[in-house]
Amino acid sequence: RGSEKDVLDRYYKAAQKYQPETVVRITGDCPIIDPHLVDNVIELFQEKNVDYASNTKPPTFPDGLDTEVFSFAALKVTHEQATESIEREHVTPFIWSNPEIFSVKKFSTPRLARPIELSIPSFSSEILGGGFPSLGFLVTDLVIIAPNFDKSTKLETSLP
Repeated sequence: RGSEKDVLDRYYKAAQKYQPETVVRITGDCPIIDPHLVDNVIELFQEKNVDYASNTKPPTFPDGLDTEVFSFAALKVTHEQATESIEREHVTPFIWSNPEIFSVKKFSTPRLARPIELSIPSFSSEILGGGFPSLGFLVTDLVIIAPNFDKSTKLETSLP
């Protein structure tokens, strides 16, 4: 609940309720996220003791595998200081664009695996007639479209 344009405020209020030390951000347009990749970004965040870690700035994995991890303290400062509409609507731009305030680490793979997209665009419900195709169908297409997909980033999530 809250303003559609102030997603940062919604994130902060949700996190504030539970007071976590760490926040893991995976957006709704990434339904086939690889849990092993998420674990890797969390490990980087913890090992380097940073305010923010991700595989998104710059993108180092296909769109749809976006993972961001940041401290609740960084979220609080961001909530208090971010004023630009893009910073309020997209949650983390204030963090990664202010290296003088926050320590930031990028998680990447030695081989750039960016040419395919695994996210579901917001307009897809119009294209697909109100529903998403089964995830099994998407993964089958992934194998056909990208037969050289880097095995270190392959999806290992069990799908129904």
